[in-house]
Amino acid sequence: MILLGWIFAGMIILPLIFPQGFSQCTYNDDWPDAPCFDMGPVSHLKFNKAWAPYYDHKGAEWMEAKRVEMNQSSEKGILEEWVKKLENYNVYRYYLSRNEIQSQLPYDGMFVTLDPNFVNPEPTEPVLTREQLADAIIDCIEGYKQVGPECVPDVLTISYGHQWILKIVLILLVLIAISVGIIVGVKVWRKRK
Repeated sequence: MILLGWIFAGMIILPLIFPQGFSQCTYNDDWPDAPCFDMGPVSHLKFNKAWAPYYDHKGAEWMEAKRVEMNQSSEKGILEEWVKKLENYNVYRYYLSRNEIQSQLPYDGMFVTLDPNFVNPEPTEPVLTREQLADAIIDCIEGYKQVGPECVPDVLTISYGHQWILKIVLILLVLIAISVGIIVGVKVWRKRK
């Protein structure tokens, strides 16, 4: 019985502590440099700058044709089906980053703080490469702090080398709490008989 409790606890708790297992980022055949924001909310500006090079990568004519296709899919209510193709998903993310289409998918705001009033930066503003973006100062939302190239909750601001220690301690504390709860529950249940 206790073993089942441990297994159940592991299935529930571990994905919460190690969210990388649920990351949305995989290799992107359409654009290998596609940005990935799956470890914490980033600002709309960072989202915009990270997706800006995609337009040049695919070319103006292709992007404009895809934008028309995307808008038609949105009007017909089949956008969610349309973005299942990777290149269409990338087009959607690009235009979402520019606020040229409104968020229509349930997971859009999960890792990016979308701002409906966001205005695209002036074209004279330089576009950052992936390496420059990693070294740039990031505008994290309230309650988050920049650690390396990511925004992390302010209370967990520790160096990358020591994050695994915090995760192990959290796992142990949760497992101890679950074990104590199971033991107390079994003892109370036995006393009732």
